[in-house]
Amino acid sequence: MSRYLTQNSSWFWSSLLINTCIENNVKRFFIAPGMRNAPLVAALTQNDLASGVIISWAIDERAMSYQALGYIQKSGLPAAIICTSGTALANFYPAIIEGSKSLIPLIVISADRPSELAYHDVNQSIDQRGIFGKFIREELNLWTSEQNASPKYARSAITHALHRSLVPYPGPIHINIPLSEPLTETFEIISDSIQNFIIEEKNANKHFLQADNLIGEFPYFSQLENKMRPLLVIGQIGPLERKTLGLNQNIWELIDQLDNLHIPYLADIASGIKIPSLHFSNLSLPSFDHLETVEYFSKNFPDVVIHIGGKIISKNYERLLNEWDRQDIPLLQLGNQPFSHNPSGHFVNIDCSYKNIPTIIKSLLELKSNFNWDLKGITTHINSVSKMKSEIIKNEIWSYPAFSKCLIDSLTELCAYSSVQLFLGNSTVVRAFDCYLPEIKIAKINLLTFTQRGVSGIEGNVSSAIGMVLATNEKNEEMINFAVLGDIALFHDLNALFDLAKNKIPLITIVLNNGGGGIFTLLPISKSEKITDIITTPHDFHFEQVANNFNITYFRADDKIQFQIMLKRAIDFVKKEQGPVILESCFNFMDNKNVYSKLKTRGN
Repeated sequence: MSRYLTQNSSWFWSSLLINTCIENNVKRFFIAPGMRNAPLVAALTQNDLASGVIISWAIDERAMSYQALGYIQKSGLPAAIICTSGTALANFYPAIIEGSKSLIPLIVISADRPSELAYHDVNQSIDQRGIFGKFIREELNLWTSEQNASPKYARSAITHALHRSLVPYPGPIHINIPLSEPLTETFEIISDSIQNFIIEEKNANKHFLQADNLIGEFPYFSQLENKMRPLLVIGQIGPLERKTLGLNQNIWELIDQLDNLHIPYLADIASGIKIPSLHFSNLSLPSFDHLETVEYFSKNFPDVVIHIGGKIISKNYERLLNEWDRQDIPLLQLGNQPFSHNPSGHFVNIDCSYKNIPTIIKSLLELKSNFNWDLKGITTHINSVSKMKSEIIKNEIWSYPAFSKCLIDSLTELCAYSSVQLFLGNSTVVRAFDCYLPEIKIAKINLLTFTQRGVSGIEGNVSSAIGMVLATNEKNEEMINFAVLGDIALFHDLNALFDLAKNKIPLITIVLNNGGGGIFTLLPISKSEKITDIITTPHDFHFEQVANNFNITYFRADDKIQFQIMLKRAIDFVKKEQGPVILESCFNFMDNKNVYSKLKTRGN
């Protein structure tokens, strides 16, 4: 016997699913008979990892599902129920409703025919997706029939689904696995992606979940006893979590704590602490979109990655995680996050309330004496990258990187004794600020940043910024409010200008106009002119007349000197008149592309 069954693809995918369940402490399986789930039965009886599981079978799916509910209620342990395709699955419905209402983590696994067969009235086939509606916590439809499907990604998706049976509150989940012929022990050639996965696979049993609301007091970071080079990554922190951490009131308390850890950390722009931490901490890292940072940590890799919060913007983070995965480096994922940040590698998901983050940091401080990072080398790296990039930006033409640096540096001077909040639009805008680097460490800057990275959509940017200002006014907070967005994003939310003008919202909207969706000019697809002309939405419009139509004060700047002058005018106007301003800055997209090329910073 072996860990994975390789007789054919259906047997492999079934063993991957069953093994991942076992690795996540699902050790009790109730099986209803049927031909389509034969590979799942094989996975439970013919591979090494399944040797310790307990299997029951019953002729009636409805009765069997209630047996599983009773087992879970008494034992406090998760259990899985398995059935064949068609109406067999529907017989689980009453137990699933009960499990949902009673908070019982029931794992439902349904064998299915390949999805295309459900559309051709093939015998014993229905569309099994979405069958249980709102009564399950998560549904996963595996992609087993795709020739080059990634087993690593599938395993991570299964782990995430199992995680959702427990957090944020327990309940049933449904994993649907389409299985193709042959279903029996018939040997056929399996895909290269499966073969490579089996060859590279190491320590898969590290893929597991823990939840402190289920297992009581969690022994924070007991896994770190022999880890001397932890790297901290702080991703998106949502509004409720910001409130829990008190970031909007005292951002510096958290930054001071992080700095005292004496370990390198990267704060994403969506965390809300990136720019202040860069100005203050010598160990706050540049974005992973700076390829020099990627190269540094490819050579000087950590031995554990601690990820607080949600996803980060840079796609290079996943590239690094893949490299570290090959070095057998675990990812500890903290916070009430429903998604894995490492879909292709190993991770430990530690679910904890954000109110426990200070306790976690305290636990790390107790281990500080054991850390052996080359802090001088890291600081030298950060400073050299900052200096080099600043020199390039200083000597180049007006561009997105020059703009983000100019704005932040100007705000530290113009608003030195004020608090500033910045709503950042999508696409190239938010990435430009995520890549921001100060030339030198300077005095603390009272700057709050907000952005919407859930689906990274282009809609509603100005309206969201208006909502930010309304909440600020309700609290009587003294803030200078900015929204920064691209030209296409403003086109998508022009109706918000009516609300800006009607309600005299004190918001400075800075629109960066490069004549279309500039981010696509930084991607490989830009080489295909016919496609690029469509997806970039090229135009030659400006927003002065639009601002005039809404009676909104308008300024325009086409270079750095002009922008600094107009920015001061905009701030003075808002302070005096308490009304809206549109400040348009124009760029040439080819000049912008050339600057990114010289910086070797990915804007995508």
